[in-house]
Amino acid sequence: MRRAGHFALQLDEMTDVSGEAQLLAFVRYKDESDINEHVLFCKALPGKTTGEEIFQVIDSFFKEHDIEWTYCTHICTDGAAAMSGGVKGLLGQQESEP
Repeated sequence: MRRAGHFALQLDEMTDVSGEAQLLAFVRYKDESDINEHVLFCKALPGKTTGEEIFQVIDSFFKEHDIEWTYCTHICTDGAAAMSGGVKGLLGQQESEP
């Protein structure tokens, strides 16, 4: 993924059998000749599943693994307000990231 430079995220928020919210993130990137897709992480979401909380989980993972938002060219979600909201949703939070 690092060698590819740019990448896309596909995100899904779900509730597991114990009632806990989880965020599943897949990453897609192109290497020399193939498009690769891998599970990036599956993390618990604290409290409510707001766009801000979803963004914080992803941002913390990115910082921990030295991944820059600059290289994230696309984000695919299910369209829920917490994901797609232009101000408080994940996409709104990501757009305001320097």
